[in-house]
Amino acid sequence: MSEPTKQDVLEIAEYLGTDGEELWRQISELLNRQDKWARADQARLSSNLTPMQRLVLKACRAQPEAIDDDAVLQATVWLMEGWSDQRSLLENLRALPRAESLSRRRRELVGLGILEPSDEANAKRHEAFVNELERHSSVNVRELHKNQQEALFRLSSMRTMDPQ
Repeated sequence: MSEPTKQDVLEIAEYLGTDGEELWRQISELLNRQDKWARADQARLSSNLTPMQRLVLKACRAQPEAIDDDAVLQATVWLMEGWSDQRSLLENLRALPRAESLSRRRRELVGLGILEPSDEANAKRHEAFVNELERHSSVNVRELHKNQQEALFRLSSMRTMDPQ
């Protein structure tokens, strides 16, 4: 959700019959305070990050697609860290962080709530996870999930029923 513009606030104030300028001033103060808190939280979180996590966070800020795509993350970090066409492929690979390490650090940042992947990326990862479970398990994961959802629905229906 994007922040309201001054024009949005003035239109709403006019509709409500209130002072638009005063409402805009109050909203601006709240947004500035929220921004300060967010920056302070980000600084606090960043100070607790490992150097590799900071590198991945920097890459994701520079190239937002890197949050969802391993190849973009790898290319961005490698370019930031000094990939050189003057060196051989082997020299470059030895000098730069491994792709697995970058992906792992990104997952850690997602787990900390610092990065948020798109819904599409989450759905793809969930589907890959379920497929992997089904491949290595005798349990039908999709059926199990469906049964769990039905049981939760029945349980919630029972809780809302009148006890009389």
